[in-house]
Amino acid sequence: MAPAELRFIEAFELLRSAGKIGVREFCREVGEHPGTFGTWKSGKSNRRASVEWFTALCGHGVSADWLLTGNGPMMRS
Repeated sequence: MAPAELRFIEAFELLRSAGKIGVREFCREVGEHPGTFGTWKSGKSNRRASVEWFTALCGHGVSADWLLTGNGPMMRS
């Protein structure tokens, strides 16, 4: 997985564990099947994260700069 995808998973899991987003809710938001998303997230798929996934995560307060580059804080203030 690319570094940005690993940061995506880190941020997603932080939001999920805080109860701010669920897998099904997120998948519904981005038009993805939860099973497909879960397979990707576990590293068992050659698929890449889509721009829509990154955009949706940013809509939940994650910094686009951090997601793409690793610079700055994970969450926008």
